[in-house]
Amino acid sequence: MKILVVDDDFADGIAQMLRTGGHTVVTADDRDVAQKLYNKDGPFDLVLTDLLHPGLDGVGLIQAIGQKNPKQKVGILTGFPVLCKPFTKDGLLHFVESLTGADV
Repeated sequence: MKILVVDDDFADGIAQMLRTGGHTVVTADDRDVAQKLYNKDGPFDLVLTDLLHPGLDGVGLIQAIGQKNPKQKVGILTGFPVLCKPFTKDGLLHFVESLTGADV
C-alpha cells in the first residue's frame, strides 16, 4: 500500500514499521507539507495523521483532503483516549470509567 503518514513526533518510526510490512510510505511533519505531498503524489491508499501537529490540526487536514478526494481513507493517530464507533453500552461505560476513575 502507498501510505502518507503525518506526525510531527513519530512519522519516521511509523514509516519504518510500515515499510517492514512491505508498504510504500511518504512522511510529513506538518499540514502544509502533507497537503503539498498529497497534491503531488496522492491519492494514497491510506493517510495516517496525528490530531495535533504544526499548522492546521489533523481534523483540518482531513477536511482539506476530503474536499479534494471524499473517498480517501484516513486513520487518526493520537495519544488521547479514543472511543471508536460503533460501541456497546458496556464499552461506553468502561471508557468513561477509564477517563474519570468513577463508577458510572
